[in-house]
Amino acid sequence: MSGMKLFRGSTPTLQTLLDQGRNALRDKNLQAAEATLAQAVSLGFRTQQLAELYTLLGQRYQKQNKYEAAQAAFSTAIDIDNNYAPAWNNQGILHRLRDNLDEAEKCYQRALEIQPDYAYAMASLGALYVFKKAPHQAIEVLGNALALIPSIAIAHANLALAQAMVGNFNEANKSLHQATTLGYQNTKVIQARISALQALAQSNTPSRDASWLPSDCLRCSAPISPTTVNWTSDTTADCAYCGGNITKP
Repeated sequence: MSGMKLFRGSTPTLQTLLDQGRNALRDKNLQAAEATLAQAVSLGFRTQQLAELYTLLGQRYQKQNKYEAAQAAFSTAIDIDNNYAPAWNNQGILHRLRDNLDEAEKCYQRALEIQPDYAYAMASLGALYVFKKAPHQAIEVLGNALALIPSIAIAHANLALAQAMVGNFNEANKSLHQATTLGYQNTKVIQARISALQALAQSNTPSRDASWLPSDCLRCSAPISPTTVNWTSDTTADCAYCGGNITKP
């Protein structure tokens, strides 16, 4: 805890503790930061600034794969200020990393309930929908996020995946190019997934008559095309999104 001083003889001000906590986070001294922020909590301070620093602390722990410590920090931030949207968003990201997908979605929705125009929470929710194989929902939510902040590179990358999942490969490549232009660094990984989806779609292209297919699934309203359905015979197919059966009239 070198360079940090915990006050025991006199009561420090909130600003003093916030400054010391912020400096410790800047110096990546997480143990000192946590001790200083805990002292602020023990003194009864409850401010959004304190919730913000606990959220930053959680992010630092998360980057070190110290998920339990990150969870504790995010939970403390929410306990301090239940209406601090970034804490809910980051808690959701942590849940997704730990495969708690339903909990992640609840956290993102809570963040958006607090702040409906919170583009980063929309981007997080869109990424979750890609992970849950719900591309149409992902496209809608990611589009909303990028309408607010067009520079979220990872949102463009996830939009590329979502577009590829529904067979829109030209749009997928455009979105991935935009992500790369904005500094996205996992372009090769996403491009490989898009190429795999495109190869699968091409292999599924039927030599059979598909003119009878409806334009939309009657069950889930997803768009239907010969390359996105799962053919079960020349006259039957299943919707790729909901599994609903489609039979030739």
